[in-house]
Amino acid sequence: MRVLKTFFIHLYLTGAISVKKLVIPLTGMNGPCLSQIYSIYAFDEELRSLLRRYIEITETFYKNLIGTEFALLKCKNPPHDQHYNEANYYDKKGIRSILDRFEKERRYYRESDIVKHHKAKYANKMPLWVMMELK
Repeated sequence: MRVLKTFFIHLYLTGAISVKKLVIPLTGMNGPCLSQIYSIYAFDEELRSLLRRYIEITETFYKNLIGTEFALLKCKNPPHDQHYNEANYYDKKGIRSILDRFEKERRYYRESDIVKHHKAKYANKMPLWVMMELK
């Protein structure tokens, strides 16, 4: 059964079949039976689980890439906190909104060791990569 699910997921992801094509053959004169509906539900659940795993990997990769590249371009001078400077951004209103949301997150996690550490040792300024992980 697992091989069959994997095969259908492959066909779906490559565009060889659609959910509509998968559902129509299952409907008979009296409509679909409960086991057919459950099979579609199980297939959908497996597909979502598979996609979620790869979306999370992709999200983490690009989040780290963007943070690292920005830090390499803008955070060159000690104390390396230029990501707090609105002048480094085109969208001043947007960055202000992001920094405000980050402050809310920092207040929410104020008892965490990472926030306490940066508050005590670095005058409450967190490196960009730490800010991105706190989210």
